Amino acid sequence: MTWNVQHGTPLDTIERILIDLLRDGVSVFLIQEATAPGLCAMLRRHGLGVAFEAPEFVVAWRRDEWTAVAKRGHVLSPTPYGRNRRSRAVSAILCDRQGRTLEALCYHTPSQVQNVNPRTDRPNRVKAVRESMATLKTIADKSHTRAVLFGGDDNVDERHGRGWDFMLAAATGLRQLVAPAGTHGTRKIDDFRVRGLVPVGAGSVRPGGGDHRAHVRRFRWAGR
Repeated sequence: MTWNVQHGTPLDTIERILIDLLRDGVSVFLIQEATAPGLCAMLRRHGLGVAFEAPEFVVAWRRDEWTAVAKRGHVLSPTPYGRNRRSRAVSAILCDRQGRTLEALCYHTPSQVQNVNPRTDRPNRVKAVRESMATLKTIADKSHTRAVLFGGDDNVDERHGRGWDFMLAAATGLRQLVAPAGTHGTRKIDDFRVRGLVPVGAGSVRPGGGDHRAHVRRFRWAGR
């Protein structure tokens, strides 16, 4: 699942949602805005391994289903925006009990980039999104894992407007999976980008505790 928990959401709210998601079988969590004090410790108490990259990125996984082989942070774009921020991500190389490997990566690209088309009054933010998508392609192309599972809040509903081709499969080389319903109001901005995985069903949208809803998908390995 990909889940923007929103800055300021109480930890006990996040925990209640997490318990339901674990009960429903979610085993890999891509979490953005993970700034609540004690969040990583709470995830570990519930049997999850955690890769954290400041200030807000988490990949978490069920330790009874996955073993972490490596963890790393990424700078997706060199272009600064806002208060000298840069687009970042975190990834973990995971191995299941059958020895199959997965690179799971969580991203959150700049907000305030879409006014239907790319906003011309936010050039650095739009440039950072463009560079981030190119970097995701590079990371996926260099990955030696059987599959890649990238997900996060990209702040763009690509169904609307023109000028978003650089975010789509032809440019990234990754299959984009859009949520079946709005994840931020009516906007579908919390996506997966995958290779080597096949979605099973249309996925679902779940309460996220804050201003986003979580996007949940079931996958199987391609070629199985």
